[in-house]
Amino acid sequence: MKQYELIYLANPGIGEEGVEELNSQISDFVRQNQGLFEGAKSEKRRLGYLVKGFSEAILVVISLSLKPESAAELQKLLKSKEDILRSMLALKLKESAPEKISGGEPEKQPSSGSESKKVAIEKIDEKIDEILHESQ
Repeated sequence: MKQYELIYLANPGIGEEGVEELNSQISDFVRQNQGLFEGAKSEKRRLGYLVKGFSEAILVVISLSLKPESAAELQKLLKSKEDILRSMLALKLKESAPEKISGGEPEKQPSSGSESKKVAIEKIDEKIDEILHESQ
């Protein structure tokens, strides 16, 4: 079983009750296919461009676990719902811990020549002072 995140835009006209109904249908599908419905969040959003004629939609994000073969069936179910404007089912990637670097001393960064530049700038300042004093 793999972990997925389902994101969909719902018709704003259906309200929270309609979103809850859609979520319960999705939850039922997931449970019928031996999956796990982990939770849903929703909020009304203004869209950057029209989606099926709507400038606002209810954005819903659902975390779930499902067998890969059932994922395609879930996408078909989502496309059949008129109140779902757009949907995306994304596979969650496992976050790995950063690798530890073992052994030895830390590598020395190659010098960028900043020390030699400082010396050169000091010499330039001295020359400028000499020239200014000579001209006075």
